[in-house]
Amino acid sequence: MNFFIADFQLLKNFFNIFRNLYSPPLVKPLNNNNKHKVMKSNNTQTKVLVVSQNNSFAADVKNTLNENFEVLTTNNAVEAFDLLLPEQVQVLVVDQYLDNTSGAEFLQSVQMQFPQVKAVFVAQNANDLNWESLLNDSRPFRVISVPVNLSALNNHVADAAERFHQEFENEQNLELLNRQNQQMQFLLTQSLLS
Repeated sequence: MNFFIADFQLLKNFFNIFRNLYSPPLVKPLNNNNKHKVMKSNNTQTKVLVVSQNNSFAADVKNTLNENFEVLTTNNAVEAFDLLLPEQVQVLVVDQYLDNTSGAEFLQSVQMQFPQVKAVFVAQNANDLNWESLLNDSRPFRVISVPVNLSALNNHVADAAERFHQEFENEQNLELLNRQNQQMQFLLTQSLLS
């Protein structure tokens, strides 16, 4: 009987330790009213990089997105790739045709190096696309076709930014939970040894 009471007391102590270590998650529930509200992490505005050969399209996109996002533009895939890390870009808007590569090939390279970055792919000619490769290897967040509805593009970019930040917060919460789990295991081991 004393053995059962000791086990029960140990479980009770374990529960109290867990309750003291647990903190509420940082992720807030989704609210449909704020669906397109730009989420910010580390007090910085979401950065969007527009990669397009068409300078007037890039300027139109920048003017549309500038109200909610910090927007960078380039017409060169190499320059775009070089901007991703130092600028901490979260969302890309990528044109199908680029100077020295295709938009799909560029996205594939981005996904290998920066899998967390979300991309909106602008398809100019659906007949020229290898859809299987685009969707499986390049993994764009959204694919839109020309002529581009700039309001819809703004909503797609907002959705991509929201997804980026949700995944970022989920990753932080997972790290926190793992640390708390290690602390709990340590305290439980200490409790068992004493």
